[in-house]
Amino acid sequence: MGIQYVVASNVRSANLRTVQLFLRLWLEPVQPRVGPVSLFRIRDVSAPRDTTPIGPGRYDDLDLRVDYQGPWHPDLQFRESSGESLTYSDTPGATFSVTFNGRGITYVFTQAVNRGIAEVTMDGGAKVRINQYSSATHWQTTRQFDGLKPGVHTMEVRVSGKRDPRSNGLFVDLDAFVVEP
Repeated sequence: MGIQYVVASNVRSANLRTVQLFLRLWLEPVQPRVGPVSLFRIRDVSAPRDTTPIGPGRYDDLDLRVDYQGPWHPDLQFRESSGESLTYSDTPGATFSVTFNGRGITYVFTQAVNRGIAEVTMDGGAKVRINQYSSATHWQTTRQFDGLKPGVHTMEVRVSGKRDPRSNGLFVDLDAFVVEP
């Protein structure tokens, strides 16, 4: 159809969460907001994914440089999460990876009653198991992986398909991540 730009409600002022998710995943703001609307450019989904290593800073789960493999579900219903979004999966073997340039990375996730065990590898090394189960929900829980040599590294997180015996699910999520210089 050749549509390249749209005028839409700003992400934060949109009432429907599905509209917010659409705006965050498929549109890029072109100009600063003016009142309740902004001009957005539709993302080119045919363009190759940006694989440039991510530099120091804090990033949301919806950052387009996160490489999700398998069924992952972005969700904007959790106001307590970082950036008001989580991306989660309960499919064993589903992974996400983040390639970054730095000395460490902090993985931000949610602990809850329906969480499983995540398997994390750094640069393809040994697996670190993170039990994301908790009887109470703990938002923005962190696990730091530091002490790396300066340079490019890849963190991969896998849904193991295993869970704490007290858990009622296998869900693993990404809330955010922080790349350390």
